[in-house]
Amino acid sequence: MVTRSTPTRGQPHVPLAERLRPHALAEVVGQQHLLGDGMPLRIAFESGQPHSCILWGPPGT
Repeated sequence: MVTRSTPTRGQPHVPLAERLRPHALAEVVGQQHLLGDGMPLRIAFESGQPHSCILWGPPGT
């Protein structure tokens, strides 16, 4: 039997990307230059007032 680490929200077939998507900032891996302590995006998210920005890069990053 397979156990899921995240809820499937009542849907029998949830895409892998949805199941693995981080639900908290602490679950994001990498990008320490943006998300580390005292860094721009972390400050914006923790203040509760994230600003408008465009994040760009190759798919899957």
